[in-house]
Amino acid sequence: MFNKYSSAQLVDMLQGSRQQSNEAIAIILRKNEERVIRYVRSRGGSQEDGEDVLQEGLADLVISVRRGAFQMKSSIHTFLMSICKNKWSDRYKKQKRERDYQLAEAGKARPAGKESAAAFEANEELSYWLGQLKQGCRQVLVYWAQGYNMHEIAKMMGYGSRQVAMNKKSACMKALHALLGKKA
Repeated sequence: MFNKYSSAQLVDMLQGSRQQSNEAIAIILRKNEERVIRYVRSRGGSQEDGEDVLQEGLADLVISVRRGAFQMKSSIHTFLMSICKNKWSDRYKKQKRERDYQLAEAGKARPAGKESAAAFEANEELSYWLGQLKQGCRQVLVYWAQGYNMHEIAKMMGYGSRQVAMNKKSACMKALHALLGKKA
């Protein structure tokens, strides 16, 4: 049933009446549901993650079509899959950072054995020295240590570009090294 509609027809339907739009959404959803969920599950996600990503991706697709941002350079299904892949990648990275942070916090709270105690003390000392830096420097270095890339750091810190974030990180590392040099 849903193979009889071309991307151009689906775009027209999405821009048409509410009934046409709802029909197009249902067609796109049925055609892509299994593929998106399979993609997410093959990359560490659950069935629910796949369904969420599909719903979010479909919402973004509809908005893009209605704003005229979808330019028919690919099929509407390929465009949706691209949106969903990016959404899953972002969500997976965020979940990984959160898990890593929780594990790190759990490790701070319960050092066990000589190696863990030494790591705990080193972490406390690093926290002290980071605390000596200005708030902006401290935040850039913490984001960087948590695995955020320079583009993400630039966005979170409100910098104009990735290069500005790289320059700031470099300057902050120099400031941290200078503080540590005074310690010795």
